[in-house]
Amino acid sequence: MLLSRQSLVLCALIALTASLVGLSRLTLPRRLAPAEFLPAALQGFTHQAAGYVRIPADGAYALTVFFAGNARLFVDGVPAGTFAPADNPARKVPIGGGVHRVHLQFTPAGNPARPPELAWSSGRQLQAVPPEALSPRSMSRLAWRARDVLTPLTVGLAWLWFGTGVWLVARPFFAWYRRQLSEDEVRPVLAILALSLLLAGHGMSWGLPGGWAQDEIGNTDITGGLARWFVGGWYHRYPPLHFYLLALVHLPLIAADRLDLMDFWSPTGLGQAARMGRALTVAMSGATAALVYLIGRTTLSIRVAVLASLWWVLVLTVAYYGKVTNLDMPYTCWFAVSLLGYLRALKGNAIGDYVLFAAGAAAAVCTKDQAYGLYLFPIIHLTVHRVRTVVTSCDGSRLLALLRDPALPVAAAVGLLGFVVLQAIPFNWRGVQHHFQFITGGASAAYRMIDSGSASGQAFLFRRTFDHLVWSMSWPGLLIALAGVVYLSIRKSTVALALLLPAASYYLTFIAVVGYSYDRFMMPVCLLLSVFAAAAVDAAWPPGAPRWRTVAVATILIYMTLRTSSINVMMAADGRYFVEDWIRAHVPARTRVGVLEHEAVLPRLPDYVMMPLLEPLADLPVHRPELLVLTDNYLTRVAEGWPERDLYGRLLAGAEGYDVVLQYQTRMPFAILALEPRFRHPDGSFTTLHKVNPIVTVLRRRDVP
Repeated sequence: MLLSRQSLVLCALIALTASLVGLSRLTLPRRLAPAEFLPAALQGFTHQAAGYVRIPADGAYALTVFFAGNARLFVDGVPAGTFAPADNPARKVPIGGGVHRVHLQFTPAGNPARPPELAWSSGRQLQAVPPEALSPRSMSRLAWRARDVLTPLTVGLAWLWFGTGVWLVARPFFAWYRRQLSEDEVRPVLAILALSLLLAGHGMSWGLPGGWAQDEIGNTDITGGLARWFVGGWYHRYPPLHFYLLALVHLPLIAADRLDLMDFWSPTGLGQAARMGRALTVAMSGATAALVYLIGRTTLSIRVAVLASLWWVLVLTVAYYGKVTNLDMPYTCWFAVSLLGYLRALKGNAIGDYVLFAAGAAAAVCTKDQAYGLYLFPIIHLTVHRVRTVVTSCDGSRLLALLRDPALPVAAAVGLLGFVVLQAIPFNWRGVQHHFQFITGGASAAYRMIDSGSASGQAFLFRRTFDHLVWSMSWPGLLIALAGVVYLSIRKSTVALALLLPAASYYLTFIAVVGYSYDRFMMPVCLLLSVFAAAAVDAAWPPGAPRWRTVAVATILIYMTLRTSSINVMMAADGRYFVEDWIRAHVPARTRVGVLEHEAVLPRLPDYVMMPLLEPLADLPVHRPELLVLTDNYLTRVAEGWPERDLYGRLLAGAEGYDVVLQYQTRMPFAILALEPRFRHPDGSFTTLHKVNPIVTVLRRRDVP
């Protein structure tokens, strides 16, 4: 019996994994080892470590030792120098390319005590010697060469496992989706998907391995939950469904770490794990675009479906949140699943569509709690619709017909069971309790913009929410969508107008209740409005319309494309990349860098000592770090007249003993989004997109050479 294609792929991956594990055995372990009987006398030191280091053949390298106490280094049996905290890491030992025997003598120091760390440099920049360049034993040239390819091969293997998993899951979806399309629809759908994946995937590596995006699900969130199997009281501020999916995505790299193929917690491991998490978001972004096409076709027509999916793909927040590991795109994807079931149930009344609605709703709410707001009015609408249908079609007792009808009970059971299973309530009741206590307690109090019971506050919140829609869809895109709402209202298109119910439910039962709103909160509403925009364009631009209408529609779409792609361009060419290179070239490693704002938005400087100054006015005069790195986002954290804002001005003016040595932002004239006032001068509570490509200022203490 021939093996299926899936079985052959899995067998090949297992064989490849076994081969790579065997290769890795030749190169282990990757570190120095404790040593006791070495030729040199300790002379006051209590510990020794020995092994081999492989110095790259290119360039002139030097070794040094990072340590909290005194240490002595031997290279090839010859004393190379004694290192003390006072001159560490100023002393460097020149060393030629090739494999060298090294051993260290030291006395544990610091709290907690840490062993010495070897570092090397090729020029001015010092970096910790990576584990791949260290061995406690002598190795053959072949084994060293195996190390050169081991990490890239492991990363490639992990991506093969990831891709295979996605393929196995996606195949049934693709098969089902293909059955929904006619031959004439395949090409436009493929074009929309290609555009969606391009806009979502471009710039996906922005800021990794640390990442400059805010509120992403981190690797430690996943590994911490996975260590407890997401039960036993585990909880997070977000529901668990996407954590389960990310845990599956992380498994190839976690397994590679367990098999000693690579270090999961190294910059390479963390960076690849973050890329895989973002790749999952990109895949769900493409799935959402595909579902929007079916929603548009179910609602009105094929032409509306093409325009609706195109309008959705060109939403600004979709391009940004479609590539980061936030939960906004995943829960919107599950909302699209439920919305398709909702609309199909209204048109066809099939029980399967009611079940699809309930399952998608459970998945959306178990991905992000706020999704509950999307469903109150649609549930009422579907219930009334089903009851009317059953009552009008029955010949006998209406009550008996309702009791016999399985659609609503089955859908309710699926939704309830899905919620119970995805939340793991039977196995993690304590964790579920903690989660809901957290989100219903003071978790959102700090974000509240208004008093929910105040009429003026609600008016402010409504204006703010409208601003989010303008920001996300652009003025032309939103106005056309609103025109579509008016147009379909005049036509009394009941199914299309049913799209307004999730939006109204979401605003009244979530936004107005919690009293705050961000641009990403409006993504489900933008999805709904995309269908209305498509209806308006379809009506105003029918086949055979005058050329000027074609030009007008093309101009709007080109503008929206340029505006949305701006965020990708700015992410790919973020000025912090240049600042990182400049600091590494001009500032010695281990220099203290003062942090006045959230470190995650700053250039990534792993070889420097980041010093958080939590109370800048008090901490800066005391600690006086050699370097300060600021972004213009710092100003959004403090209001006019606050002392911290005055401190920022004094720093730039040189009144605090610091001089500006670099101020940089990548200039991109074709990124038209950067020209908008709301992007250049954002309200701090409005959006996080302005954190892309900020102005970065580097200040050096005046007495530092």
